[in-house]
Amino acid sequence: TVSYEEIKKVHPDSPVGVAFAYMHFRPWNPRSVLDRLGTRLADYLANGCFFRGVRTGRALPPIGFGERLSGLKGSMDFVGLNYYSSSYQKGFRNLESRQGDLVTDMGWVRYPEGLRDCLHTVADESGLPIIVTENGVATTDEAFRIEHLELHLREIILAIDEGVDVRGYMHWSLTDNFEWDKGYRMRFGLVEVDFRTQERRIKESGRWFAEVIRRNGLEN
Repeated sequence: TVSYEEIKKVHPDSPVGVAFAYMHFRPWNPRSVLDRLGTRLADYLANGCFFRGVRTGRALPPIGFGERLSGLKGSMDFVGLNYYSSSYQKGFRNLESRQGDLVTDMGWVRYPEGLRDCLHTVADESGLPIIVTENGVATTDEAFRIEHLELHLREIILAIDEGVDVRGYMHWSLTDNFEWDKGYRMRFGLVEVDFRTQERRIKESGRWFAEVIRRNGLEN
């Protein structure tokens, strides 16, 4: 809230938001009441309490005890949504994947439908415009990266068609990067980096995405 207020003092017309790493959950067994309950609780604890807090101006559990915080209500003009994967709730236990799931080099499940779910949920919870500020995949298979990117873009288009106010999309990342505890092994970039020579080479996915941008849309 302090950052929001200070930025607005200098640039009152500039939109200010938060890039939020949304954690998407699904019940392990959709017919299980316990798994559905665990999914709802996990979503609230990881995501919902934040958005509801900004909407109501109260620090909701587990962040607080419902007390009203000065300046919290309305302290975002848009939501930045980071989305990569989905996980499962088996009761109150979180499981990253199950047998048969398609996973990335990070071990994350590829579930593009989750992005559309998140867009709808964030729109409903916040009532704010959304920018997808991070979305991508760790892989050395360019066909996989292109397919991954296209599937997620199509989910965004569906969400827009269904009324979600999505203002933009940012791919993670432009270049291969240093990925925390994984170092330089995970390749997220549209541009390949030779970390020995620092040479950059545009990947097939980078050329594909450039064409999507030039065309301002996907092929049917």
